[in-house]
Amino acid sequence: MKTAICDSSHAASEQIRTYIQQLASEKNYNIDIDIFYTGSKLLSKDFSQYKVIILDVALDDENGIGIAEKIRMKNKAV
Repeated sequence: MKTAICDSSHAASEQIRTYIQQLASEKNYNIDIDIFYTGSKLLSKDFSQYKVIILDVALDDENGIGIAEKIRMKNKAV
């Protein structure tokens, strides 16, 4: 499963990645995780490939809720 993490904190992003990988391993899931440190980097990618997008509410460049709204405007299936 393709997953995106968008958090301006490198430490938090790695902690979330580690937790997801451990959980996926326990459940025998294949998972591919991409990390973005700004909302604009995530929005510049083809985010329709992701089944799960984890957004920090307080990003450095923009509010995570605003990023979620932009994602939904571009692709309601995400």
